[in-house]
Amino acid sequence: RMSWATTCISYSSKIVQHYYRSALCYNIKKRSISDAGRRVRDRVLNLNLNAAALCDADKAFNLKQHKRELKLGVLSSQILKPFSDKVRKMAGVTHTVQLTAANDMLGVLRGLHESNEGDVLFVHALESTTKAVAGGLFAAEAARRKLAGVVIYGPCRDVAEIYAAGIPFYARYSTPWSGDVVSPGEIGVTLTIEDVKVDHGDFVYGDADGIVVGKSEHFEELLSVAETICMVEANLADGMRDGKALHSMTNFEEHLVECMNRNDAKSVLTFDDSLFISKS
Repeated sequence: RMSWATTCISYSSKIVQHYYRSALCYNIKKRSISDAGRRVRDRVLNLNLNAAALCDADKAFNLKQHKRELKLGVLSSQILKPFSDKVRKMAGVTHTVQLTAANDMLGVLRGLHESNEGDVLFVHALESTTKAVAGGLFAAEAARRKLAGVVIYGPCRDVAEIYAAGIPFYARYSTPWSGDVVSPGEIGVTLTIEDVKVDHGDFVYGDADGIVVGKSEHFEELLSVAETICMVEANLADGMRDGKALHSMTNFEEHLVECMNRNDAKSVLTFDDSLFISKS
C-alpha cells in the first residue's frame, strides 16, 4: 500500500503529464487553424457584414442545396448579452475554456494567459450563478492582448470597466460577487452552450443581435451571399428614403395571395432585380 506522500507525488505527476499533452495538442491546433480564421475574419470585417446577414445567407444557402440543416450555430442576446458598445463587432477564432468548477474563475484567467492576438476567449462557466467569473480587469487584459473578444457563458461583474475596456464582451448577466480561484479548467475543448456546439478554433462573429459560430470553411461559403443580402437591404433602405414603399420593391402581393391559397410551397418572397445592382 502506498503512503499518502507517494500517492500525492504520483497524482501530481499525472496532472503534469495531462497538462503537457494538452499543451502539445493546443499548439498543434492553433497552428493549423490560424490562417483560415484570419482569412475569414479579414473578409468579414472588410465586407462590413452583420450577424443577421450571415444567418440569412446560411438559410438561403441550405435551401438552395435542398437541405434544412443549418451549418452555423446561433446564440441570441437572450442567451448571451453584449456588455460593450452596440456598434462594436466581434470576429475571430475561438479559444475555448471549460470551467471544471462552478463560480470559479481560475480557468478564465488561465485561458486568458494562453490566448493569442485575434482570439475570442470563449468560456463555458458550468452552472455558475452567484459569483462572477470575469470582470473589468480581465476585459482590460484581453484588450491589451488584442483579443477579438470575450464570451462568458456565465456571470460577469465591473460592467462600467468592461465597457471602458473597449473590447467586444458577452456574458449571461452581471453580479458584484467575485468567484473563487481554485479550479484550473480545461483549455481547447468542445463546448456545448444551450444546443450550440462550439469547437476550439471555430470562427465566431458577434454584434448587437447576437453571436454566430461555426467552421471557417462554412463561413467562407456564405460570405458572398451575405454580402449580396447586405447590398439588397441597403438598396431597400435607400428606396424607402426616396419615398418608395417597401412592399412595392418586392412581390409581396403575389406571394401573399399564393400563401393564402395554401400554395406557399411554390411561392417565394422575392425582390426587384434592380436591388441586386451595386450603387457603389
